[in-house]
Amino acid sequence: MCQNQPNFRRYITHNNELFGITITSDERFRKKISNCMTCGIEFPKRNPKIGEGDLIIRHEERYLYPIKDTNGKVTEMKATLHKKANKFYCLQKKCLIKRHPYFWKGLLTIYVETKAVLVQEHLDVLFQRLHYKFT
Repeated sequence: MCQNQPNFRRYITHNNELFGITITSDERFRKKISNCMTCGIEFPKRNPKIGEGDLIIRHEERYLYPIKDTNGKVTEMKATLHKKANKFYCLQKKCLIKRHPYFWKGLLTIYVETKAVLVQEHLDVLFQRLHYKFT
């Protein structure tokens, strides 16, 4: 992206999708999981540290496409009406807030498939990082 163009990547429209806690080895998303959308940290592919490295947050977001002026300069990013993609975030609250200023822990959910593999270390990390207490 050129330096004189604004960084549209951080502006995401609000949607009603929950933020789902999942693990990096989840077969449904394994091929799509690579790095945090905000900070760019790479998620471990093999043998992540249990609790710290294998938990991530998934959020379904609408695609953004560029709107250009007559000179070819991108002036704005427009969200699609229906087409969505899974985006992944690390467990840093600041990463979520940067792209989703409306985020709060009430929007978190844990997928049924993830609940089955959670251990105490996972629950401790969720509480430390996001103040999320799983009941």
